[in-house]
Amino acid sequence: MTTISLSNSYHSLYQLIAAWFIDVGYEEEKPFNEVIEEYKRVYNRRPEHLTLLKAEFDTLFKNRDISYDEIMEESNIYFENEKEAYDWLYELYGYLFEGK
Repeated sequence: MTTISLSNSYHSLYQLIAAWFIDVGYEEEKPFNEVIEEYKRVYNRRPEHLTLLKAEFDTLFKNRDISYDEIMEESNIYFENEKEAYDWLYELYGYLFEGK
């Protein structure tokens, strides 16, 4: 598997993870679903951005070409392994696009 850069290949996803989660840890007082709600309030006025973000998530889930170390570094959230990192991304996806 070739590992590529989140910031170069998944720009919208990188923006979400690096900018919106850098100060919020996985176990912090402010749950990540609240961060997602704030994110949606900001970007609901730009549906093209959410469409692009969804496409990036779909591509990442298909290719799994970003290392969990990079996801951990950019999100400032500790993951034991790749499965935990991708499970977290699936949760984010669910809150964003499936109304969980």
